[in-house]
Amino acid sequence: MVQFVGLTGKTLMPIAPFYETSKKEKNMDDQARTQFLRRVEDILQIQPGKINGSTVLQDLPEWDSVAALSVITMIDESYRVTLEGTEILNCPTLNHLIEMIEKRS
Repeated sequence: MVQFVGLTGKTLMPIAPFYETSKKEKNMDDQARTQFLRRVEDILQIQPGKINGSTVLQDLPEWDSVAALSVITMIDESYRVTLEGTEILNCPTLNHLIEMIEKRS
């Protein structure tokens, strides 16, 4: 099993697996969504619970190009989904980013 270490040096929990819906689409369950949000918080080095699915990344003072690249890398490594920088910058909220991951996984 791959072990992920966040920017703060703490070991991160593995992402909860996707589950299959009746439509054969892959969706994150609530636990996986929460873990995704906690990973983004770790990348941004902000306190847990500060962000949620409706958070607009561009509104956060911690959001910059380095953070965007770190989130892209985390998504690629954790979900095997490749995103371009412009795609992540055009996501209005974290929920939109999660939906993009779900559609491509």
